[in-house]
Amino acid sequence: MAEQCEFLYIRTVIKEKLNIDINNPDALSLMQRLFRFVFGKDRPDLLTRSYFFTHLVAASLFFFWYISAYLSIHFLENIRGALRLKKMITRRGVELGVDNFREAYETLAFIMIIVWIIYLAGLILLWRKNKIYRYFMFPVLIAYPLLIVFFLNITYILEDVSLFDYVLYLIMLVSLLVYYWIDKRRRSREEEDAEISVDSESGEAAAALPEGN
Repeated sequence: MAEQCEFLYIRTVIKEKLNIDINNPDALSLMQRLFRFVFGKDRPDLLTRSYFFTHLVAASLFFFWYISAYLSIHFLENIRGALRLKKMITRRGVELGVDNFREAYETLAFIMIIVWIIYLAGLILLWRKNKIYRYFMFPVLIAYPLLIVFFLNITYILEDVSLFDYVLYLIMLVSLLVYYWIDKRRRSREEEDAEISVDSESGEAAAALPEGN
């Protein structure tokens, strides 16, 4: 009974707040068209789907972490125990040798939000098998540690970044390199096969022409 009431409530919210009637085929068709517009009509192969969902989870963890970090720093005065937190942040900034540590971290968090949005956009391109995905994803993975060093310092990476972040980052970087290598070889084979097919068709067409006197 409780589950049924919850479902009815969610359906009511979708209908009233988003102005979408989930029982209306036209509304579902609109949502499907929007999904196809973003992700394309064709479903990629299993390897691409595996990489997509793995990196989607990993990138989302970083993305939401920096959203929460930015909001926490930006609205620090509204948090209970704000004075104690300010002292902790100031003390940690002094230990790291970073002037205006709070402002620097807030700026870093805001930029990281944008950076991971770019990475998520690259994931959409990867799903669509568009080779320019690499120009979105690789720069983000390269910029990630560099931005931390630029706004804070190398000591912050060594002492404050968790082991989980290290492992997650390395998994993303290594797996993306492997996928890029596999994808590049696959595209090369497809291009070679296409060239062979064109040459074969050209040869057959030439053989079919009547010989001149």
